[in-house]
Amino acid sequence: MESGESLEERRKYQRHRGRSGTLSAILTHDMRSYKTLADIIDISESGLALHYEAKNEQRLGESTYLDIFAYRGTCMHLEKLPCNVVYDIDADTAVSGSRRCGLAFCTLSPPQRSRLNEFIREHTQCEA
Repeated sequence: MESGESLEERRKYQRHRGRSGTLSAILTHDMRSYKTLADIIDISESGLALHYEAKNEQRLGESTYLDIFAYRGTCMHLEKLPCNVVYDIDADTAVSGSRRCGLAFCTLSPPQRSRLNEFIREHTQCEA
C-alpha cells in the first residue's frame, strides 16, 4: 500500500452499516446447524464484518458458508453464501470474549448476488 492510501480507497465496493435486526450465522461444516450467530457490523458486495460473542473463533483462511437474516421490517433470509475468513480478532469492547470477524464472499450465483444486493438496499445504511 502506498503511503497515504487508505484501506477504503482500495475497496471495490462501498461498505454499508448493518441496521438493527440484521444478523448472520456461520454454518457448521455439514451445513446442518449454526456454529456462530453474529450481528452484522457492515456489508458490501464483496464481504462483511461481524461482531459475536466467542465460543468458537473462526480460523483465518477457512472456507465456510453463512446465512444472513433481516427480521425488522420486511423479513429476509439469504442461505448458504460461500465465504472465506479474512480476519478474526478481539473486538475493541469492554465485553470479554467479544470478537470481530471479516469474511469475503466467494463466487456467488446470479440469484445469490441479486438477493445480496436487495439485502444491502433494503436493510443497511450507507457509510458516510
